[in-house]
Amino acid sequence: MIGGLIDVAQSGLLFLDPERAHELTLRALERGLHPRAAPDDTRLRQTVFGLDFPNPIGMAAGFDKNGEVPRALALMGFGMVGLVGIFGALGGSFFGYDFLLGGGHDAPEEHAAGEDLQQISTELTGVPIVANNAVAGYVVLKVSSVIDASKLPSKEFAIQPFLVDAAFKAAYGFSDNGFSRIRPKDLEVLAGDIVRMANEKLGANIVRSASLEQFNFVAKGEIRGMLMNPK
Repeated sequence: MIGGLIDVAQSGLLFLDPERAHELTLRALERGLHPRAAPDDTRLRQTVFGLDFPNPIGMAAGFDKNGEVPRALALMGFGMVGLVGIFGALGGSFFGYDFLLGGGHDAPEEHAAGEDLQQISTELTGVPIVANNAVAGYVVLKVSSVIDASKLPSKEFAIQPFLVDAAFKAAYGFSDNGFSRIRPKDLEVLAGDIVRMANEKLGANIVRSASLEQFNFVAKGEIRGMLMNPK
């Protein structure tokens, strides 16, 4: 079914402005409208300077310049996916560039029969951070996750509230580290905590992975200035 949709979409995209076509492609990936990876073809394997590459075909960071759909790209079967993004308001701004490597498509050859992996995202969630019996500020975050929908109690089951609850608890517990010192690697730990807490609440290994599409800490004293002087 998805293959047919892709053929139709591709025909339509060729008639659009390139930037518009690019944006529509990202939105389609965001909604899970993409093919699922097959196991790496052995003909792809390459050895260069003693390094083994089972799948040397990668996606450059320029395609997803804001890091919106890294998991969707990884699930399509690329051997590596370049990620690029700018993180701000964590005690300063910093630029990040990283790769999903080594079976970045979550090793689909190891997936059990009957699995139904889907990408979902939460809405923006605000977490009040309390220090010394007063609100010190708010963490604003948005979580993107890959879930095994085959393990949900029903097709109508809403898993987003479980992710929001896990994100709330993980962010609140993480506040002890001091948000001004958080770096990208710390966000990976936070994402791992969200997966663990959500699955504990669900009572099953439904959430396979999580990433933070947005993460920002706004001190209470900055909120009034943002409202009075919006940019």
